Amino acid sequence: MEPLPRDLTARPFSVQEAAERGIPVSRLRRRGLRSPFPGVRMADGAVDDIEALCRAYAPRMTEGQYFSHLTAARMWGMWLPTRFNPDELLDVTVTDTARAPRLPGVRGHHVDPDRAAATTLRGLPVATPLETVRTLAPLLGLEALIVLLDGVRSRTGRLVSEEQLLFMLAKHRGQRGVRKLRAAFEASRPGVDSPRETTLRRGVVRAGLPEPEVNAIISRPGEPLRLGDLVLRAWRVVIEYEGDHHQSDRTTYVGDIARFEQLADDWSFVRVTREHLRDMPSVIARIVRARRH
Repeated sequence: MEPLPRDLTARPFSVQEAAERGIPVSRLRRRGLRSPFPGVRMADGAVDDIEALCRAYAPRMTEGQYFSHLTAARMWGMWLPTRFNPDELLDVTVTDTARAPRLPGVRGHHVDPDRAAATTLRGLPVATPLETVRTLAPLLGLEALIVLLDGVRSRTGRLVSEEQLLFMLAKHRGQRGVRKLRAAFEASRPGVDSPRETTLRRGVVRAGLPEPEVNAIISRPGEPLRLGDLVLRAWRVVIEYEGDHHQSDRTTYVGDIARFEQLADDWSFVRVTREHLRDMPSVIARIVRARRH
């Protein structure tokens, strides 16, 4: 059996490309190749992340097509209520006069060319972060949308500016999902570090407690800068979400102990883990008991 050209064993390719390179159809039916989508072949192997799935579909794409909606959100690493599932549908938007794609594994969408908003991400055509947020608004519940917005406004992973968000909300006023998106924006906060930190903050707010400041300064003037995850300043309470890295990174763990001891005279600390979030009433009770004023 004639081996495939080396470059084709390293990436998905279209049946049309194989034909143009003189590779017989019979070779494409033999063992060692799989067809993730009609008209596409790739070397056997797992497609176990969103980027690999997009790359498997990319040989079918023509100019004016791009990944959108949930697929784009996963490509951008947005904070979503569900994890990637290799069997989930790919969202593909077309902007030309052709019909949106309809084939197994794909959910097609159509948008007028003058309303398309796509860019290139790691070599793949993907909806811009702002357009991704807008198209997901009708599909997510309010709390999930708040988490999503906290993510695109996060301290280390910001994807859009405040000005861009406000412009989009004004430009698309009255369109499906935008009213909910505006409500989510008003409840969202910039500078958050993780989706579970958002879940914790929202649980505090829904319980009727004062809204915490996000990543606020808790050190005295002139001392080394110290920030608290969620700060109830009037209560002198700092709520710290202890992510996995706090427990697995020894340096972080030791540093946290020193930080809490140094500030114990000024603040009460409530430390919350992923397991604690399963029982939010107990977390709220701990916060109330920690209140100093």
